[in-house]
Amino acid sequence: AIRGFARQSDVRIILDGAPKNFEKYDQGTVFIEPELLRRVEIEKGATSVRYGNGGFGGTVLMETKDAADMLRPGEEWGVWAKSGFQSANKQFLETGALYGKSDFGGPITYDGLLAGTWRKSDDMRVGGGEVYNYSNSKLTSLLANVGAEYDGHEIRGTVAYGQNDNWGPVAAIR
Repeated sequence: AIRGFARQSDVRIILDGAPKNFEKYDQGTVFIEPELLRRVEIEKGATSVRYGNGGFGGTVLMETKDAADMLRPGEEWGVWAKSGFQSANKQFLETGALYGKSDFGGPITYDGLLAGTWRKSDDMRVGGGEVYNYSNSKLTSLLANVGAEYDGHEIRGTVAYGQNDNWGPVAAIR
């Protein structure tokens, strides 16, 4: 929600320069682990000089990390992983990324980052031990960020995929 506007159609979402607008039944979400985001910027208001008219509340600009952001000096590749558990809904989380950067002995430097997340949860328990029905979910998301650089020129591409099997009421299935 930005400035009181909370519907998916009221907030413009831009991921790596591309709009992510369509989601069914106002249940839109971008499923990316926060550790994989380089920058998040919020622009308030319905109009933007850069992006034009759009969300009434504003715009959320997200920029994902690339391999160079994840690598330490002198490294050419790396692995990142995390695991978690939440007791309120018995949620298990497994996520990881593989990333690298190399010129393979030529003039072009290539880099890539591939990440995946899997979450599974039961219905949420709320105050007094009550259960919030239909809040269980199973989420799978993938992110690929690849690029090539030659003589100060760069080309990049990002692909994000998410699937959430939420068995909530019919109007909320996404």
